[in-house]
Amino acid sequence: QPGDRIPSERELAVQAGVSRAIVREAMSALRLVGLVDRREGVGWFFTSDGSPTALKSSALSLIGLDRDPYMVLVARSVFEPALAELIASNATAGDIEMIAAAHRDLQARLAEREWDGYFRADQRLHLGLARATHNVCIVNVQEYLTSMMFSPLWKDIRQSYYESEESSARVSKKCHEDILVALRSQDVGKLEVSLRRHYTKLIRVLDFHSSED
Repeated sequence: QPGDRIPSERELAVQAGVSRAIVREAMSALRLVGLVDRREGVGWFFTSDGSPTALKSSALSLIGLDRDPYMVLVARSVFEPALAELIASNATAGDIEMIAAAHRDLQARLAEREWDGYFRADQRLHLGLARATHNVCIVNVQEYLTSMMFSPLWKDIRQSYYESEESSARVSKKCHEDILVALRSQDVGKLEVSLRRHYTKLIRVLDFHSSED
């Protein structure tokens, strides 16, 4: 019934025998169609007195239309670090400045909690890394992967994390700064490590973060 509390993400994951990433994805889909809502520091609650069956069907359709955000994230975590040598070897001063400009905009948007602008700046930064390879095939793949991060489901998951996790701004700033420093020094090893660390942290915080635990 509306107002009833839902078990925690951790409990749901154990009950269903799935990862918390899958639970979070499902709960975000249910929130987007209006069946549930989350109260920070308290947990998830049913909010609608409409037909749960119909709303659940809408949520399942939403998941089916979207690309699995965690699958896309894992693909990027493999793809981008593998580009380190091509990026460091081919990046021009102009490429680096465009990436630096995207980084500045990204941090400004994060400080203002202006989410659409933040996600767009993040996309520009990572597209800039691909474009620095000067390989059109790599750019095309990166354009596809980064475009998938703008699905309603993925944006809801990311925004929930940034709004509820106090360390999110610090983690984002440090990861992107490390990438930029490595790029400017054209240090292939450091660039690869920085990119890998960035995705390792992003996957970890989105998979395991939950303010209710």
